[in-house]
Amino acid sequence: MKGGVLLLLLGIPFALYAAWQANGAAHIDAGAPDAPADKTASKEQLAAASARATAWSGEARKAVEVSWQYRAAGAADASADKAVAEVVKAASARAADLNDLDRFLSDIEKPKFTGDPRMQARYTEWTAEQASLRTDAQAVTEWLALPPKITSTEDADKAMAAVVKLIDAYVARSRFADKRKATVWRLRARLAVVKALTTLDGVQYKLAIERTLPLKPDDATAARDTLRGLKEQIAKLGADLKQAADDGAELTDDDRKGAAGYTATADEYPAREELLELFAKPGLFANANGAAPWLKLVADQYTKTKDAKLQALIRKKVQEFADAFVPPVARLDDNVLLRKEVVPRAGVAIKFDETLGGKGASKALTADANGFNEFEVARKPPGFSQRVSDGAKEYNLKDLAPTPLSEAAVAFNAARAKLTNRTTVPRWTAETVAELKKACEVQKDLVDQLRQPDGTGPKIATRVAGLVAGMDACKELFEVVP
Repeated sequence: MKGGVLLLLLGIPFALYAAWQANGAAHIDAGAPDAPADKTASKEQLAAASARATAWSGEARKAVEVSWQYRAAGAADASADKAVAEVVKAASARAADLNDLDRFLSDIEKPKFTGDPRMQARYTEWTAEQASLRTDAQAVTEWLALPPKITSTEDADKAMAAVVKLIDAYVARSRFADKRKATVWRLRARLAVVKALTTLDGVQYKLAIERTLPLKPDDATAARDTLRGLKEQIAKLGADLKQAADDGAELTDDDRKGAAGYTATADEYPAREELLELFAKPGLFANANGAAPWLKLVADQYTKTKDAKLQALIRKKVQEFADAFVPPVARLDDNVLLRKEVVPRAGVAIKFDETLGGKGASKALTADANGFNEFEVARKPPGFSQRVSDGAKEYNLKDLAPTPLSEAAVAFNAARAKLTNRTTVPRWTAETVAELKKACEVQKDLVDQLRQPDGTGPKIATRVAGLVAGMDACKELFEVVP
């Protein structure tokens, strides 16, 4: 196009084509011997005809040279032959027009047009459009080189709307806008927004998931909003990728790999959102039979997650769930035995002398498994001259004994403490929970009657059994990953 040869050839009138043929004939004639005499023309007549042909070929060559050299005719190109002169004039005018086209297509800053006045006006108009296109393109390029900072889904929406506005302005500016280039810009802008949201999600999701279970609604709000925005932008990225293919846009390998990578992980984001919902489930620890079904739901989303770091966070969260689901310690029975009779613990105290023969003191029994209770008294009696008092009368220390429920609490606490004090991670494995279950099954009915220090009754044996069942069905959540 810039050379203009094809356009010029197509524009050569038929008369010029005839001149070109005459020129070729003259070249052939120049090396040929004199023609033999015939009955219709003498040798002199043939020589005169040859001279005229030679002269014609010279005139025709002027027009041909103007056409081939793609220039305006000068004084040296003037021809005495009217037909040739007209061809030279037409070729010169066509050359000026094509030179104008060449200047326009060369995209120089201030071109000077010399051809058809009507076309000069159009070229001037188009040149102005091209200048505006360059300005529009520069604005988009600057956005892509330094996208705005994104700290929320709202920021992402605003950023994408701003760059799309710039790209749309470029496309609408002129018929000379490169729509394929605009398609590539949209995809690259979307990639930049998705990349920023992905980074933001990584930070927010980690912060949310590391909160103590169960998550509070506000703990996961930001992470949930970012996930929803990310899902929407990735869906639009897929549409941008399809549009690029439909438009035949030329994408770089980085463009293709980036888009393919994000769209391939699109299924993970609904899984992440569902996990947040599971971690924020109301009454997460209230149902003694809730461990197995909850773990199953978590495992379903875990299998959709390909991010190794997120998988590790989920496994850590499951360990936290197990720690909270099975109470770390159970309180003692609210009763004790005095001479094998059930007596309310609240009314029982140990009386003793602080020093031998000295001032007396009294200390009430507590249901705290690690506090001052019948087991502690038997192991380490306080002071001197110890007596047990129920408020009405006094007894010897040997008359004080724990109830079977308190003994079950002590047994459970000892088994549970092995898990609490375990230094190897993960603590909760199929083997360690099976061991805890075995300890609970010895006195299952009593263990299920145990209560936590706050007085709530969690049905501990049922919880441990449900946790074992859940772990058996979802082993991948409790695997040791190097």
